[in-house]
Amino acid sequence: MNKVIMLGGVLCLLAVQTLRAEPTEFVVDPVHSSVDFTIRHLYTDFSGRFNAFSGKVVMDPKNLASLKVTGEVDILSIDTRNPDRNKHLLSPVFFDSQNFPKARFESTQVTMEADGKSAVVTGKLSIRDRTREVTMHLTFGGYGPGFKEEHRIGLIMTGTIARSDFGVSYNMTLPNGLKMLGEDVAMTWAIEAFDTVTPAPAAPAKAK
Repeated sequence: MNKVIMLGGVLCLLAVQTLRAEPTEFVVDPVHSSVDFTIRHLYTDFSGRFNAFSGKVVMDPKNLASLKVTGEVDILSIDTRNPDRNKHLLSPVFFDSQNFPKARFESTQVTMEADGKSAVVTGKLSIRDRTREVTMHLTFGGYGPGFKEEHRIGLIMTGTIARSDFGVSYNMTLPNGLKMLGEDVAMTWAIEAFDTVTPAPAAPAKAK
């Protein structure tokens, strides 16, 4: 009888652990996340960002290898701190936002690194009418409670793409032969996301 009880207890424990290992869906918090890029302009690096984006991360926070990331960026939200430059970047010679208003990413593979807190994420990136496979280095920042009973995760993803691979090849040549813009674009996606499992706290009762 004792063996039966012990076996039942072990099975229950395993069942609980299995339930806890189920992947959780986290929604990207745009207020505490950023989508930034850097490119060479003349003799130095210049940075910009996109202010409107959305995405989801599905993972078991205790198993980084289970991670799946999807995201969408509103090209019209590009911000380089100069309205005229923003308008130029939205034109057909760059992003052609009128015909291609969104950029999208979907991960397809996660390869863990030895430290257990970072990984190489392979995925499909779509810009304009081109979709290319890209690799991003991911660092897991952590998992824990937020301020409103929800749970949150933090990720930083970095990578570099060749802009001409996506049909963004506009350039000019200086008198010394140097191209105005570099070919490589460095991307940094700082992601904070909250789970959709924990119930949101009830709104305070209105005073009568």
